[in-house]
Parts: sequence; structure tokens; C-alpha cells
Amino acid sequence: RRGAIERIASGQVTVNNVVVRDPFRRVVATDDIAAEGYVGRLRFAPPRLWVFHKPRNVLMGEDGSYQKLLFRRYAQMHGHEHMMPVGTLPFQTHGLVLVTNDGDLARFLQHPSVGLQQTWFARVQPKISP
Repeated sequence: RRGAIERIASGQVTVNNVVVRDPFRRVVATDDIAAEGYVGRLRFAPPRLWVFHKPRNVLMGEDGSYQKLLFRRYAQMHGHEHMMPVGTLPFQTHGLVLVTNDGDLARFLQHPSVGLQQTWFARVQPKISP
């Protein structure tokens, strides 16, 4: 993202044949974008939400490039480049995790003020005596 911001700020990007230096300028699907040899229209993927079964012993967080890399491998295997988990599960657990291609939706669902209920079931071995 930093590289894109720097390219836009330096005037290397045009929108509808006008040089744009504001990296936060909104564009729509009908705008013609030109940047470093690319000329065309943006392809917006519709926002989607999936339920993903995280296998045991797989890292799946947004903290650190190593964890992102492992989750991205799963996403790429299924033909999705831009997917992010909504929340996470510990390394040695398995279960269902919400996954989306919409960063705003992921941030919204993870924000404490939303109050999204999360439920965990745990099996403890050996059994604990009461």
C-alpha cells in the first residue's frame, strides 16, 4: 500500500486522463485508470463473506507476515487473492471462522462496540475431575 501511495503522490497515476496526486481519491468502476503501463477500468469484486473451516495446526491471524502467508496459501488454493479472516482461532484448534474480501466489513465485525457473539466449545484431555 505504501508503494501505491508514493506512486500516486508522485503523479504516476491518472484517472480519466487527469493526473491524480491524492491517494485517497475515490474512483468508481467506470473511471479509466492508468498507472505504470496499466490502462483500463478497475474490476471491483463484490463484497463476500465465507465460512472457513480452519484445520488444526494452521496459523490464521492478521498479526505478522508469517501468519498471513499461511492463510493466504489457503485462499490462493481456492482462487481468492484478497481474503482476510474475521477474528482468529489458536494454532492447535480447528473450527469455523468467518472470512471476507471486504476490509471494512472485517474491521466492523471485529470492533468491540459491535458486540458480535463468539462461542467456543472445548474438549479437555485428560478429563478434569469436579
